[in-house]
Amino acid sequence: MKKLSEIKITRRKIKEVLIPVVLVYVLLHIFLFSNQRYLMYAPDTARSSPASAGAADMMSVSVHPADLNQSLEGWYKAPADPSKPVILYFHGDGGGIAGRAGVAQALIKQGYGVLLAEYRGYSGNPGSPGEAGFYADGDAYYDWLVKQEDISEKKIVLYGESLGSGITTYLASRHPNVGGMIIDGGFSSLTDVNKRSMPGVFVSLVYLDHYNNMDKINKVVCPILFIHGGRDRVVPLKMAEKLYKSANQPKTMKVFPEGGHVNLYSFGAMDEVKIFLASLK
Repeated sequence: MKKLSEIKITRRKIKEVLIPVVLVYVLLHIFLFSNQRYLMYAPDTARSSPASAGAADMMSVSVHPADLNQSLEGWYKAPADPSKPVILYFHGDGGGIAGRAGVAQALIKQGYGVLLAEYRGYSGNPGSPGEAGFYADGDAYYDWLVKQEDISEKKIVLYGESLGSGITTYLASRHPNVGGMIIDGGFSSLTDVNKRSMPGVFVSLVYLDHYNNMDKINKVVCPILFIHGGRDRVVPLKMAEKLYKSANQPKTMKVFPEGGHVNLYSFGAMDEVKIFLASLK
């Protein structure tokens, strides 16, 4: 039997070790909570023109989110072929619309219209990034197409790249008449992504932005194309498969075994996108 004094010494040593560990753990959560938006979003804040990005045929347009006193700027090109839809494109958490001009041009050359939607806090736009704000931005771009450009909802195809899948799934769940949706590197929820990258952290409590696509995907009734990389280290394929399984028909999933998170077009993704768009009625 240990003596009482030895037991007290052992307990004191445990406390000496445990208290600093708990303190560091608590401070980590406070740091993550305080800096979550800085850590989550990586915007290119510089404003550029369509011409400087190699998209001289696109024009700058202004939309007005309901919760923002200022307007946002996106880039738009109407469809050359009136029978073809407009792709409303929402990019991922990094960069800005200038970096997506190449994809837009490939679609424009096929006669499709493209609206590159730029978020608040990105590319010189006012405001700060955040889930609720991005949903409001999505509403504003969607309404601009329908009300300003008189585009039929059936002629709008939502395109969500990575984080953008959260906005497209939100919009598609609210607009059953939308023509289609493309999910590029999409996730089940951003919470799932963060749990994987930060094991041991109470992600659901720390982060305010969740982009829970699983809660919305079963409300989407339009055709959906899922494209994903087999070597995606940011959003593992299993997350996209989980989302795909919960989606309604008609749906298609194309996996590019050698593809990562942001390079699917190097492995033929544009061909699959074109096939999907051509299949829409």
